[in-house]
Amino acid sequence: MKTMNKKLKRLIFSIMTPCSFLTAQEVTFGSGQDGLGGFTTNTLNNTATEESWSEEEQSIRYINDDVGEIDDGQDGSFGNAALLREFVLDRSNGRSYKIEGLVTLTDGYPDDNNRVGIYLFSDQADLTGVDGPSPAQDEPGALYLHYNTDIARNHLEIDEGLDAVNYATVVKEGGLSGDDLFGTDILFEAVIDFVDREGIAWIDVAISMTDAEDVVTSATASVLAESFTDDYFGFATRARCRGVTSLDRVEPWTMDYRSFSITDLADPVPVVLSFTRSTSDPGQLVLEWPSQEGKVYDLLGETDLSSPVPTWLVWDGNSGIVASGTGINSLSISPGLGEPTQFFALVERDQ
Repeated sequence: MKTMNKKLKRLIFSIMTPCSFLTAQEVTFGSGQDGLGGFTTNTLNNTATEESWSEEEQSIRYINDDVGEIDDGQDGSFGNAALLREFVLDRSNGRSYKIEGLVTLTDGYPDDNNRVGIYLFSDQADLTGVDGPSPAQDEPGALYLHYNTDIARNHLEIDEGLDAVNYATVVKEGGLSGDDLFGTDILFEAVIDFVDREGIAWIDVAISMTDAEDVVTSATASVLAESFTDDYFGFATRARCRGVTSLDRVEPWTMDYRSFSITDLADPVPVVLSFTRSTSDPGQLVLEWPSQEGKVYDLLGETDLSSPVPTWLVWDGNSGIVASGTGINSLSISPGLGEPTQFFALVERDQ
């Protein structure tokens, strides 16, 4: 029995489970999926083009279209649009998050300075101040991680606002470009790290985009955290529909937003599990561990360590143990004095 106790204690204290400040399930847009998923559609209207949003079966669609007010040879004006939702992040030193956004470039043309990407730290969901900080008001702008589809530019950028300060620009090499991009998907991925350097708070940003040929383009930047303090995240586009010009490019700029997610990348922390022997029954052990509301717990058991823990069986029906509400759970088990060595693992999962 003495040997069993030592091995039980060592294994229990080695169990690791994720502990997240923010838990955001992926939102899959569309009437046949999660709908808007709590996101808000927004535009800045202009006189030359007409912007519209619609909920499709598998996406949320944005269109910027000519309304007949663009004369031959005249540039159409840009339309700014965003699909945003509030996410509150833990901004303390060392926190990291992964952001993913999937979009289909459904229709458009590559001859213009048109952009699509993910939008971080927006001050509100109505696109106020989308072009970055106003010198008069000294307001911070959002962080725009985007691809410029212009065939002459063809690059990934990290900007402040939709059209303001540039922090990084990387030319896309290989893969799809120009007209070949339209009708295909682009996956945007970003990792943001909150870090303190010599008493100054920074946000380290690493962005990548992957085209339909699996060609990856990446860029990085570090920005002052005090300039990006707000909580709206999602997609944004800044695109022009020229109408009838010398280029004869009249396709409406059309984006289908497919999915968006933010994942906390916090390091796993141990579930500190303690046990004591029952004074009334020497063969019984009383286990205790800190529990979280909204979580349930499974106790797994095995007689050796030859198989991975996820393959272990639930011990004596102890599955789906609900958090106690006091912050501490207690469970009595009876491995038995005459039984062979027994190992246990505690698994935490969402309720």
